[in-house]
Amino acid sequence: MMRTTTPLILLLCCLLSACGGTAETTNPHSSAIPEQASHPKTLTNVSGQVLDQLGNPLPGVIVTPIPTGSHPVALPRIVRYTDANGKFTWPVPPGTYDFTFQRNGYLGQRISVDTTKTKAQITVRLMPST
Repeated sequence: MMRTTTPLILLLCCLLSACGGTAETTNPHSSAIPEQASHPKTLTNVSGQVLDQLGNPLPGVIVTPIPTGSHPVALPRIVRYTDANGKFTWPVPPGTYDFTFQRNGYLGQRISVDTTKTKAQITVRLMPST
């Protein structure tokens, strides 16, 4: 049964990426404890823009924060995409993160951000994979 629902979730994510939306996905094998219970109430917005090699906005890029550091926090299982202007915003608890940026046809990038020390504004330039 999982094999039929996964393509539907992927289709939903693709459709939402066309309009700069977000999609929430859940892991059916995860614990039943609500994830928001472990999140601090204070969030920092990490935002920015993804550009192509010519400096044009790049829509539909998957932006994912990966907690790092000595006390990583669990983040909700949400997929976020850049909007039509290549912009994104990710609210995260204060800490250190590696943000990954991925889109078909482009080389992915990973950028480290410490939201406790710097203004969380990122500009990323992705290069074609060919």
